[in-house]
Amino acid sequence: MAQIFFFLKNHYVPRIHTEIPWLLYLSFALGFVMLVGVAWEWFEYILDAVFFTERFGLRQQLGLADTLGDLVADTVGALFVAISMLVRERKHDTLS
Repeated sequence: MAQIFFFLKNHYVPRIHTEIPWLLYLSFALGFVMLVGVAWEWFEYILDAVFFTERFGLRQQLGLADTLGDLVADTVGALFVAISMLVRERKHDTLS
């Protein structure tokens, strides 16, 4: 999701003449990934509530620890990808 954020930023956001701080891009990328992660967890919850009741045993939500673990993994992955993309962009800008 963080790579999709940077793809959209690089291809669809118009270039502006002022430099936007890297910390702002990092927080936007984290917010985008966390928004998608929370939406996915809601989707799993609704799937369980509507289709996979207790009697089926095919539950998507395995509890609070599973949900929070997924969200922490989303955040750590987004941090790693966002920082690497920002470093790559900064190197590319200094070489150009």
